[in-house]
Amino acid sequence: MDLLFLLKLMNTLNQLRQHERLTRPQLEKHQAESLRRLREYAYARSPFYQKFHKGLTERPLRELPVLTKAMVMENFDELVTDRSLRLEDVRAYAGQGIAGQRFRNRYWVNATSGSSGQPGFFLFNHAEWFYVLASFS
Repeated sequence: MDLLFLLKLMNTLNQLRQHERLTRPQLEKHQAESLRRLREYAYARSPFYQKFHKGLTERPLRELPVLTKAMVMENFDELVTDRSLRLEDVRAYAGQGIAGQRFRNRYWVNATSGSSGQPGFFLFNHAEWFYVLASFS
């Protein structure tokens, strides 16, 4: 890993650790705002979520339908918010076994083992990947 990568990772970890100091009301406010932004983004860019949550966009999470890994994979092309992504291309890339390189020079690809019947593929952009790595520590 290069120094810039490590510095960004440490910065992200520091950001996450700031949440440990929040009071319960502050944490709940932060979570609600983060969820609002996430849902707004998904509803604006994912045809799947526009249909899956139709009429439910303002409902609390506990009232939303469950999304399984099988459903994610069955609807991948309509679910992703980057409309240029296709599951077929991600599978082909993952099948090459290229470690440490980003798909389309933009996304880190993680895959599940497929022990439930089919592997799941999950893509992370630059900023998201730092949160994934920082969350491990």
